[in-house]
Amino acid sequence: MSLDPRDHDWVNNDSIFSWRQYLKSELVRQRGNRSDYSGKPLSEIEMHEGIVTRAVVPKGIWWHYFIFHPYNCFLVSPEEHKQYGHVREWAIQSAYSRYGRDTVIMWFESLPFKVKPFRLL
Repeated sequence: MSLDPRDHDWVNNDSIFSWRQYLKSELVRQRGNRSDYSGKPLSEIEMHEGIVTRAVVPKGIWWHYFIFHPYNCFLVSPEEHKQYGHVREWAIQSAYSRYGRDTVIMWFESLPFKVKPFRLL
């Protein structure tokens, strides 16, 4: 099953919450019920946008579709989300390890920023 929202007919301006829930459930299915941060089993699971956060992107629903992407989303416990939610360097390295450096950089470079808010190393 594709995790690109453009591959799903049901995705539209009104389905962003449903897309986020769908992505989260698919990531749990693929990665298991463990924290991407600590590796510990999760009783409660939160999904965190770790490389490009919602605060960094322009307003507009389709921007959320761009960042609600497996390369950018991490499964964490509520405590980890509060404590480590803004550790971009960890998120970048984690995505590189899981998907490959070049793949993640290509995804990041494809985001339609007028000016990139930061560079990936």
